[in-house]
Amino acid sequence: MIDKKYTDRELRELMNVLKEFKIQIINSTLKKSVVGNNTSVIIVNKGKDKRKADINEDDNRRNTGAKSEVSVPYKQKRKATEMEESSELNIPVVPSDGSDALDNLFKNPLPTPIPSLAPSEFRRLVYHYGSKALSKILNMADVVVLENFIQVFKPTTLGEQLDIMSAKLAIAIDLSKIMEVNALKLSLSRIVDTVNNNVTSVYRQYLSDQFWKSIVDVDIDLNEGMSASAKQLYRKIIINGTVNDKIDKRELRIAIAEEKLSMLISNQTECLQILDILDIITKNCLTDRSNRSDDDASELTCYRKFAKILDEMLDNTMLDIRDGERVSKASKTAATNLEKNYSTNIPLNNGFGRRVDLILSSNDIELSTSEWKRKRCPVAKCLQQQAKNIRINKAILRYFLDLPISEDSKNNIMTVGMDWTGTVGYMFAVKPLDDVFIARKLYTLATPTYIDELPSFIDTLDHLYSWRNYHTYIKDIVLEALGKREKENFFSSLLGSSTVITANDDASPNIYLTPTRSRRRRTDTESGDEE
Repeated sequence: MIDKKYTDRELRELMNVLKEFKIQIINSTLKKSVVGNNTSVIIVNKGKDKRKADINEDDNRRNTGAKSEVSVPYKQKRKATEMEESSELNIPVVPSDGSDALDNLFKNPLPTPIPSLAPSEFRRLVYHYGSKALSKILNMADVVVLENFIQVFKPTTLGEQLDIMSAKLAIAIDLSKIMEVNALKLSLSRIVDTVNNNVTSVYRQYLSDQFWKSIVDVDIDLNEGMSASAKQLYRKIIINGTVNDKIDKRELRIAIAEEKLSMLISNQTECLQILDILDIITKNCLTDRSNRSDDDASELTCYRKFAKILDEMLDNTMLDIRDGERVSKASKTAATNLEKNYSTNIPLNNGFGRRVDLILSSNDIELSTSEWKRKRCPVAKCLQQQAKNIRINKAILRYFLDLPISEDSKNNIMTVGMDWTGTVGYMFAVKPLDDVFIARKLYTLATPTYIDELPSFIDTLDHLYSWRNYHTYIKDIVLEALGKREKENFFSSLLGSSTVITANDDASPNIYLTPTRSRRRRTDTESGDEE
């Protein structure tokens, strides 16, 4: 329960909310349980007249010397249909002596217990209130209702424990702290973030050690990267381009050109590709550290340099780069389903998806997303992008898991994305575990700015080849499953087959999507990112 001291102003504000405003009960389960099970629920108050009558009656008893009694709820019989139509809470009358009114309200805010909620309904309600908290429209009356939902719900799975965390964090969140904001956005998406240690520490405050042990025990391994011969060639070229213990740019390019001719004659494709990438990188490297790098380079400039490496690396792989801030189809599907379920309850953006810097795809099927920011980008924006990128990769993974993929393949399936700021970045993976998704950092990455950084670039290049090789592997699994799904849907439409498996995307929220504002309404100080 909430344990804090309130100012007189806050106390008056709360009591005004509780007296003057009608609290909407979103949970249809509450109303159904009244009619179907005749369960004792919150008594309905049709207006303020009844409340005033109760207060006057209580005053009369005190004036006549009668014993002080707690005001009783209105007991007149009502038809089930009348109770079904009602949607207001009977707020307890403020104690006449004014003693600990707020504390009493939070200790026993409702006159009768709330029926237990189904896990799917609890998740929907948590998403609703979590979205209100992030949009700065969660009021004290909402907090009262949410506290009671938390009390009656008993989690049994990892995902349900994460929903409890989201509910508690929505109440306690400090919106000025980006780590708490990101933690709520990710937990509402059923994602456990271990990419950012500071966000992870927020999770640890709400989740048990047993829960955390399940997360830590999950293995996330990528495919092998560069071959041993490719690594050996890379080191050999660096040595051949070194003069007096210092890499000479001209000598290095000569060594690359000579080795290219040899590889072309012997048709060693992989090694030739390594030489092409090394040549591209070498051209852009500065030779003297007294020359300052362009720290003001735009996001597009940073991405364009890296894209040249990807173009070489992805050649003849049937993997396609969709860049230029394309809208992710997975995020659009998630937004459409959110719009369908919450159109009038939370602020949304008409089912519009989110734009992404790079979408790796095959046959127009999204496999993962990656993001870029310029070097001088504020840290807060980088962290905002971090949470967004993880969530969109989870949405893509959720789509994979709804396909007819074998259980063995599902155990190895994940999405692998990258986040870059200038010339440095990291690679992360999102992998399912029961009914939650784990986001984990895999490797740190860096592209060289100065020529003396080329020897260490081999590690980043090796990781990028792991990224490429994994997507080559997952592409085949996903495209095969899509072929099966298309046949199932065809026979279902033609023969009425009952065996077709359909994705139930709108059964519960997939990922949290920040409501975006119209660009014309954004001020200069607001973030222009679609989150």
